Amino acid sequence: MDEVASLSLDLTESYKIVEAAEKEKLVEEFLDQRLGTEVEIDVEFPSDLEWFNIKEAITLRDDVDDKLVILDFFTYCCINCLHILPSLHQLEEEHSVEDGLVIVGVHSAKFENERVSANIAAALSRYDIRHPVVNDAQLQLWNQLGIACWPTLLVLGPGRQPLLQLVGEGHTELLRAFTAAALRRLSAAGRLGRGSLPLAPAARLSAAGPLRFPGKLCRLDERRLVISDTGHHRLLVTDNTGAVLRIVGGPSAGFADGRLGESKFNSPQGVAVDGDVIYVADTENHAIRKVDLQADRVETVAGTGSQGEDREGGGAGPSQPLSSPWDLCVLGDQLYIAMAGQHQIWTLFLRDGTLFGKRPVSAGTCLRLAGSGDEANRNNSYPHRAAFAQPSGLSADPESGRLWVADSESSSVRQVALADGAVKAVVGGAKDPTNLFEYGDADSAAAGGVVLLQHPLGVAWSAKESALYVADTYNHKLKRVTQEGKKFSCVTVSGGERGDETGSIADARFNEPGGLMVDSSGDVLLVADTNNHCIKRVDLTTGAVERLAVQMARDSPDRAVPPAAAEASVSVRSAGGDISVRLELLLTDVSLTDGAPHSWKLDQLPTGWTAPSTSGSLPPGPLSLQVTAPSLQAGQVTLLSLQLRLFLCSPAGMCFPRSARCEVRVEGDPTAQRGAEVRLVVKLDSKQPGV
Repeated sequence: MDEVASLSLDLTESYKIVEAAEKEKLVEEFLDQRLGTEVEIDVEFPSDLEWFNIKEAITLRDDVDDKLVILDFFTYCCINCLHILPSLHQLEEEHSVEDGLVIVGVHSAKFENERVSANIAAALSRYDIRHPVVNDAQLQLWNQLGIACWPTLLVLGPGRQPLLQLVGEGHTELLRAFTAAALRRLSAAGRLGRGSLPLAPAARLSAAGPLRFPGKLCRLDERRLVISDTGHHRLLVTDNTGAVLRIVGGPSAGFADGRLGESKFNSPQGVAVDGDVIYVADTENHAIRKVDLQADRVETVAGTGSQGEDREGGGAGPSQPLSSPWDLCVLGDQLYIAMAGQHQIWTLFLRDGTLFGKRPVSAGTCLRLAGSGDEANRNNSYPHRAAFAQPSGLSADPESGRLWVADSESSSVRQVALADGAVKAVVGGAKDPTNLFEYGDADSAAAGGVVLLQHPLGVAWSAKESALYVADTYNHKLKRVTQEGKKFSCVTVSGGERGDETGSIADARFNEPGGLMVDSSGDVLLVADTNNHCIKRVDLTTGAVERLAVQMARDSPDRAVPPAAAEASVSVRSAGGDISVRLELLLTDVSLTDGAPHSWKLDQLPTGWTAPSTSGSLPPGPLSLQVTAPSLQAGQVTLLSLQLRLFLCSPAGMCFPRSARCEVRVEGDPTAQRGAEVRLVVKLDSKQPGV
């Protein structure tokens, strides 16, 4: 194995620097050398290991001895392992088992939690891994073959002949070229079998409710929440009871800007709000997206849609490549980004400002804030000399000017001083910055005592308590960190063994919770309980834990669809000022039920807009409303949404509730007159579906 590892390293380095025309020749010469040897490695899958995505255990000797086999040594927490999955998916689309290619995932756990088969099964479903996977929980194959890091791809030819070993990520082009060339040559030599395997990809895990692996959440305003429904590639905007008000993106993965109903995301995680705008860490699109509910638009504000390798940044807008942004936090004029793929903290300037109060930076610029890009648990007063290990959660303390970081792969919580970028330890992790294996489950009520965490993914600052809540994800716990002087204590608040119980805070259970949010009152902690496919509400005052009843509207199916088109819509150009709206109902074969509580409600107004009233009872005749806009800039678009709740009766005496939505699209135009008059006519009949 040492020989193939050394030769493979030479190949990967040469492949990066040769001209495109020389790459095919380089691969062919390497294959000449490797196929010309008759080396066979004595390796086999242990018979007692558990398998996934296949009906029965397979062996290298009896089942795939006449195949080109790619062994993917991975662990599901590892961001670098996730980065190579698209390359493996592409190979599976291009070459079937009958063509001679077999990919086998060898799950080689880093954390104790990852050795559990049920957790692996959930991860395979979450990441749509459909090839056979074996749970090498005790690292038997890993040690036998001398594998040293995640991910490692070992390519075996027929007869278990070692052909190529690729360590780390970034080898997509070489892997694709090598696989195609090897299959072609082995097929021509008659060395490949055309048999199949008893594949049985596990059914895609579905949940009882509308959420699937929710990752993060935040508050949009006092009445609404934003949830990253990560497994459905969408955002849900709900009210405080969990009723879904808007759906953005989904149900399939993609990368598309445009109107809310046309937009596409790929496993979105972190969400943060600035005024009326939602920012989204679109993780597997390697991008930051901006969702403007009022303008009905989604746009990319950073990232190209493809994984980048830049560790410095400084580019503007969607020209700046990113790598797996995982969480977001807005403070002042900056959007802070946990850049998990580059093991760094970045920032996107939402408005003109300065970096650490010194360097002027223009709005739209995205650049590194802290972290060298090396994967380590290194604290340093100089932000670019510090190092993180897959940072996955962010929260800010505005009063002290600190950014809290859940540094998942070092199993620690860190802090960044926003005044100068100094990075310091909080709890967890090892003293040796290169040791990323110091994990466990240990609390310390005494400040400065030993604290152990296991792959924390979320943090949330409570200003009321001056405390930091931590999602200790792989321990399935919620913990609370407080500071005394320069030292910190950490105690468990709720959770324990993996489970899904609610009730008292002592008895509640979680399953890999990934995101947290402390409500504005400071009395409620909302938890994205990822592997339980739900949001849980923890009342910190009473100690009660319950599920948030996230529900689609009665007439909205449990799938990712945009809100129904408005019954009435109109566009108007205005410089600002008073906008008068007159709404009339045109009813056919139905009538308003006498005495019923017909009502109207104007959705949340954007900043600077005012109205004498935003809700009320519907009058017997036309409804007249007035909304006052600030001075509007050219190209500025605002969408005013008016919701109606009606009770209708048909001539046959059948009565039923009906919702309707109306829109006024106001386009800013300083050359237009101030103010505007708008007439909306809503047509309803007995056959029209509700909204």
